[in-house]
Amino acid sequence: MVTGTGVDVGVPLVESPVVRMITLTGSIRAGQMVAEASAKNITALSLELGGSAPFIVLKDADIDAAAEACAIARFANAGQVCICSETVLVEDSVADEFTEKLLKHVAKIVPGDPMTNGGMGPITTPGALERIEQIVADSVASGAKIAAGGKRTEGEAFQG
Repeated sequence: MVTGTGVDVGVPLVESPVVRMITLTGSIRAGQMVAEASAKNITALSLELGGSAPFIVLKDADIDAAAEACAIARFANAGQVCICSETVLVEDSVADEFTEKLLKHVAKIVPGDPMTNGGMGPITTPGALERIEQIVADSVASGAKIAAGGKRTEGEAFQG
């Protein structure tokens, strides 16, 4: 695994004739840039771009395990993971049970500094926070009901 910025690490890697395959999970814009940069060498690509990563629960699932896995899959790294599940599809016959168990796992998530209290860290930018608040407002205006959270965490640690 190599980490670094797109300019410092990504560009040299995708342009390198030594690299035989590139995989990317990210935005369509990033995928276009990677495809263009790697085209000269006809490097094999595997791109997952702009997906909504569904989490699917069917009636024969272990509902306890599915609820726990769903909470982890959605809220890992404050939900700021390219492959984080964004859509949850649950078969009607187990929807109420799954929702109840999922909400119990969600209630255990504590906002805060993950380095000191093991909590869920902050949204990365004010713009991202505003976008999320708008999504919540639009969803409620369209008939969604808030079952957990739905507003900014308050307190001195969350100012700024």
